[in-house]
Amino acid sequence: MKNLLICIIILFAIFTSCKNNNNNTTDKTLSKYDIMLKAQIEEIKNKEVKSLISILDSTTKISNKTIFLYNGFDCQTCIDIGFEISKMIDSVLNKQVVYIISTSANVGQDQLKNNYKKYVYIDEKDVIRKELKFIYTPVFLSFDFENKIKNVFFPNYKNRNLKEEKAFIRSCIEKENKKSKLNNTIP
Repeated sequence: MKNLLICIIILFAIFTSCKNNNNNTTDKTLSKYDIMLKAQIEEIKNKEVKSLISILDSTTKISNKTIFLYNGFDCQTCIDIGFEISKMIDSVLNKQVVYIISTSANVGQDQLKNNYKKYVYIDEKDVIRKELKFIYTPVFLSFDFENKIKNVFFPNYKNRNLKEEKAFIRSCIEKENKKSKLNNTIP
């Protein structure tokens, strides 16, 4: 009986130590990933993306708008989250504020799957990512009134941070609401 109790204690200690080691490894990997994404954000913040002119139609002004940029080879769940966020922002504001740009030629499948009825622009030569030094995608780029990147958000299902996601959505909505109030006060 005493040997059985000792065996159980030893097994318990082994299992809990293995579990802790696995969690530490994951945390280190995630922190490296987060560090790389934060470095990319700092590198592109306040940058004007001149190649957008060649992608969007001439009537679309990018100031105070948001771009959701993705590649067809990105994680499908992450793309779906991006479509979900895009539709949410546009529906709350009751107008299009988020423009979706894909480097993939087969966007119809993504539109159909996500019930997205607005136009998806194609960046078939990947000029936006080239200009931004091949930024990780999918990514949201939020622009200020000077057409400079002010906010960057990476939709990710493995590391989905709903608090950051809601803060990003809120910032896009508040930015647009401030713009509308300003336009209404100018005679």
